[in-house]
Amino acid sequence: MEILSTVIGAGYPIYRSYLLLELPTKANQLLPKAFQIRSNEPKSVDEERRRLMAYWCVYGCVTSFEALVGKYLRWFPFYSTAKVILWIWLLNPKTRGSEYVYQSYISTFLREHKDTIQGCLEKLVQLSNSQQLLISAWGFLRSMIDHFPKGNDMPPGSDKDVSKKSS
Repeated sequence: MEILSTVIGAGYPIYRSYLLLELPTKANQLLPKAFQIRSNEPKSVDEERRRLMAYWCVYGCVTSFEALVGKYLRWFPFYSTAKVILWIWLLNPKTRGSEYVYQSYISTFLREHKDTIQGCLEKLVQLSNSQQLLISAWGFLRSMIDHFPKGNDMPPGSDKDVSKKSS
């Protein structure tokens, strides 16, 4: 069921995004008939791109949440089935689930916390541009490498390795 969840949750939207980015005029024609845009769905490429961007925002939030608490969620019966249903609901052009979740929750949260998020991102950029930070990180990495055990030239189980252990 996890494979199905991944194919529906990521595979189809990746392919749809590819079609919209690379072949925008033929994007609808290259999909199976069941997935093609109909009269009540977004008609322009920009509308479809916006819908997919909303989906990717929701997808990122769901998978981030799952990374934090997923090992506990997997204990719930039918968790994988519920996740497949969630992806279908979010992607379905009739339900517009991803647009609803994005507008109702994600956009609202980000709008309210925009200044805090912006400040944190600016501090991260300043830290990443700091030459002293890079030098310290490199020094730490070198010290970790120096602590790795130095192996001998003989692979385990070779004749010389066996004779060394027996003597």
